[in-house]
Amino acid sequence: MFVVTFYAFAELNDLQRLKQSIECACEPEGIVGTVLLATEGLNATLSSPCRDTLEFAIRNLQSILSAPGLQPNWSTADSDTAVFDKLVVKIRDEIVTFGREFDFSGIPSPHVDSATWAALIQDERATILDIRNEYEIRLGRFRGSISPQIQSFKEFEPWLQSERSIPRDQTTAIYCTGGIRCEKAVQVMRNHGFKDVVQLNRGVLGYFDSDADKELWEGECFVFDKRVAVRPDLTQGTATQCFGCRRALTKEDRESPDYVPGVSCQHCRNRLTEARLDGLRERVRQVELARQRNQSHLGKPQTHLRNNSKDAQTLESQPQNVEG
Repeated sequence: MFVVTFYAFAELNDLQRLKQSIECACEPEGIVGTVLLATEGLNATLSSPCRDTLEFAIRNLQSILSAPGLQPNWSTADSDTAVFDKLVVKIRDEIVTFGREFDFSGIPSPHVDSATWAALIQDERATILDIRNEYEIRLGRFRGSISPQIQSFKEFEPWLQSERSIPRDQTTAIYCTGGIRCEKAVQVMRNHGFKDVVQLNRGVLGYFDSDADKELWEGECFVFDKRVAVRPDLTQGTATQCFGCRRALTKEDRESPDYVPGVSCQHCRNRLTEARLDGLRERVRQVELARQRNQSHLGKPQTHLRNNSKDAQTLESQPQNVEG
């Protein structure tokens, strides 16, 4: 199974027409995934068993959007992983939730290739800043990078306002999964006095796709789909996800005595109501019955915990199908 992720910041109009055009380009080909549309651009992750089908769709989207400069990041999924259930095209206020739209009047941020990035990581004069969320960083990161320990991208600017340990007059190199969050982050960093900010072109996934030293990366890379993570060779990773709190779980997490597959983990076991736990246990039972009958089980989708304050405090760790 092939998966492709790409984005474009472009001033778009008539989003409803674009939505219909994208659906017409993808649905007949059996392409599934999520596409976010906003007046500031497009953010997409699509999947198909055939790479040629996805490449044809990307060419169509480039024409539809008048955006020839798309830089797709490719990866794969295990044959038995349904990366997405269907195609969903959504119109949103932003293509990556940050709290402010992309500033098209700003100076484009410098993008560095993977070879330059590898040199920056080993340069003691440069600060390497991982702008992803804490639950993503738990699965993997570039060696020596700093984490802002945020739970959502909207928390990045408030963290930046209070951060004083990073020198503002030296090089700060930022990275995220595919590059889209860096595009917005660099704009606010300039507003907060950072003089020299560069971003990793195409993000972690682009780095994995290069010949640069993979030993500079530790662990797996979180992705916003049912694979949960990918390895540096861009194949599906070993991480899984807790149904109770949607947190990504490492092998060590799954060895905890508090981990119950399909129900809860050590991070949420004591914060879920008995009613919630009973519901999750029943879902596991129904899945097993369906398996015994050689049937597929299509249960109700797991809702974000913020929709039920009795179950747990807000967590931002549920994959949202596209980076952000």
